[in-house]
Amino acid sequence: MKNALLVGIGAMIGAMARYGLLIAIQKPPWTIALINISGSFLLGIVAAVFAKQDPKYLFLGTGILGGYTTYSTFSLDVVEQFQRKEYLAAIGNVSLQTIASIALCAIGFAFGSKLSG
Repeated sequence: MKNALLVGIGAMIGAMARYGLLIAIQKPPWTIALINISGSFLLGIVAAVFAKQDPKYLFLGTGILGGYTTYSTFSLDVVEQFQRKEYLAAIGNVSLQTIASIALCAIGFAFGSKLSG
């Protein structure tokens, strides 16, 4: 329960930070790019310093940075695949998630547009 609370509080902080940057900078899509890139960099540091089950990692990595951007977790997964020399899996992961996410976002947008009239 303590770990879930750490993640939840961290996620709230991360989401508020993301929202604050979106309001302060107001340069889409560049603000989102800044958030994704900075979150990935910061998660790299956190992952190198703390084990994934460490409460500090759960608060900072899963919580704050997970709330700030889930792109950072995706980036870490790909880095870890490359470190394990799973090159084809890493390339497949990047390709699948990028193409499928964009395609399904477009389908979801079209579906949502039909629902809203």
